[in-house]
Amino acid sequence: MTLQLSELYRSKTGAYHTYRIPALVTTPRGTVLAFCEGRRGGSADDVPIDLLLRRSSDGGRTWDEPTDISTGARQPTWSYVGSGPGHGIQLHSGRLLIPAWADESPGPVTWRAPGANWGKVPTSYAFYSDDAGHSWQVGDRVYMSLRSRHDRHRRGYAWSGNGGHSWQHSRVIYPGAAAYSDLAVSAEGDILCLFEADDYASLQLAHFAPAWLG
Repeated sequence: MTLQLSELYRSKTGAYHTYRIPALVTTPRGTVLAFCEGRRGGSADDVPIDLLLRRSSDGGRTWDEPTDISTGARQPTWSYVGSGPGHGIQLHSGRLLIPAWADESPGPVTWRAPGANWGKVPTSYAFYSDDAGHSWQVGDRVYMSLRSRHDRHRRGYAWSGNGGHSWQHSRVIYPGAAAYSDLAVSAEGDILCLFEADDYASLQLAHFAPAWLG
């Protein structure tokens, strides 16, 4: 199988100015779930943002239309919410868990002028689904690997065999500009990579067999 690229989200289409921050997960049944932020009115981090989901039941070849899952995936009192970074997992019970972050800083929400009021009370959490991704709600407790903020340079958990200095295989998936990405494996064993492309112009899905890596 050669490398195949498909566009899942195109900025400045539909109700959104920009689509960003992808997350990807495959269920044991083979359903592929592709999450992202739909940013309304601009591309900045402080514009109104919805959490979107697309589903594929054929290993990432075709996709249904995007669904807004914001209502069930956040608390209404939180000012800023984002999915990821990274993808979710599925428990043995079938429950889907998706990592996310939120800001609970008290007071009026301001990003820049007259002064930033965010980042004082950041929260890492997970939202989950017990019906294969059709409905979602905010979770309670889950162990997560995460970083600290406020220049403390700490992580909850991270490791690499040699400090991340070397990797066995390397291939170029996309020759243009790319940013945030996430990986999943299809039911057939193919690798799926959902990534931001061309200065956030779109979210592209790369689909290839492990043998393509060489």
